[in-house]
This record gives sequence, C-alpha cells and structure tokens, in this order.
Amino acid sequence: SVIDDCGRIYKLENNVLYGKGENYEEILGEKEYYNEWIKIAEDVKMFDAYASVLIYLTTDGEVYGCGKKSGGTDPLDFEGKEDKPVLLFDDCKYISLGCRFVLAHKNDGSVWFWGESLNGQSTQIIDQIITPIKIVEEAKMIKAIMYTTAWIDTNNTLYMCGDNSRGQIGNGKKGTGFPTMQKDIFENPYPVIEKCVNVYCSEDRHFVYADTEGGSTYVWGGNEYTKPTNIKNIEENILID
Repeated sequence: SVIDDCGRIYKLENNVLYGKGENYEEILGEKEYYNEWIKIAEDVKMFDAYASVLIYLTTDGEVYGCGKKSGGTDPLDFEGKEDKPVLLFDDCKYISLGCRFVLAHKNDGSVWFWGESLNGQSTQIIDQIITPIKIVEEAKMIKAIMYTTAWIDTNNTLYMCGDNSRGQIGNGKKGTGFPTMQKDIFENPYPVIEKCVNVYCSEDRHFVYADTEGGSTYVWGGNEYTKPTNIKNIEENILID
C-alpha cells in the first residue's frame, strides 16, 4: 500500500515501511527532502498517514506514531512534534487515523480512542483524550474518516459518530460544510446501514462507502447524498481510495 501525505510518500513492502519526499517533521531523518526511499520500520503489518502524522502497527500488535503531536499521535503530549516513532498502544490488530485522533482495534474486538474529540468522534465532546479510552466493546471493523468515527458491530450494523458537516453520518441531514460547527456534531452513534461488511471513503474523505452482504455498494456524504444511496443508481464516477 502507498499513501501520499503532505508531500511525503509512504509505502509498505514485505512488512517494511518506507518513506520519501518532504521531511519537515523529521520523520525520515535530518534532511528536509529525501529523493530515495528511507526505511522507517521493520515487521510492520499496516500503517496510516494523514495531516503530517504517521502511525503504524507491527506484526506483534504494537502501535507506533510520529509526526505532529497535535495530530494525536502521542497520547502523553499534544505539543510540538515527535521525530522518532513512539510506542502508543499494544495488543492490536488494526489501526485507523483521523484528523487529530487515532482508532485502535484490539485483538479482543474492542475499539479504543485517543486524540481530539471536539466533534464527538469518541462518542463524547471533549478537547483532548490523552489516555486511550474504550469506545466500543466489540466490533468487526473500524474506520476513521476526517473528524468522524465508523465501526461495524458484531451484528454487521455500521455505526458512525462525530462530524456531519458534509452529510457523512448518513442520517438524512445536510451539514454546513465547516467541521466543528455545533449543529453538525453527532456524539451519539447513528446506525447507518445494516448487513454491512466493509466501510471506506473517497480520496478526499468527503464521501463514505459501504459494501453489504448482498454485494451492493452504497455511498453518502459530500452534502450530495445525505442517506446511503446504491451506487448503481449514480451515474457520476467518484474516486475511491
């Protein structure tokens, strides 16, 4: 997998994480720019990068983060930057990075949150959650989308909470287009769609997609579709990440 984040490109090959490009957070080393691939870590299962923050999950379940601390990478400190990977959590099988917050899916199925929650993306409205908290007892899948949190529960129902400024909660309400507006905040998880097997987003993270057990794909968001709409009925081609 490859992610381009703020002029810095990451890739994962054979469980080795590499990066190159812009380096103003000094994640890659001391130079301002790297033309060649620089090895960041070995034994990496997966990674995510967004808004000058990098997190990755090792094959033994440890979560590391580096970059802007204001991005929620370090649960102990939200100031400055971290140019060396910091151990954040353990016993995990999946991670997802939103804007200034992290979701961690533990091996027991529970979902944990830390970082900023001004939009209620942790199921509560609070400036910063420094110590990781459990927000879901058991889930099959998780996804952080900008300022919004999504997960599929054990009954295959997709729930979402947080920012709805672009109608990405899927509850039929259009948003203002500006995150953190009070009217767009939904801290109570909303059941978006049933029989869900996968959730993901568009490249710009304005649209949400869900695959269902019957093989259908639904889309909503962008203040264009405020409820899940079968993609077969849409003629427009929206890029999917």
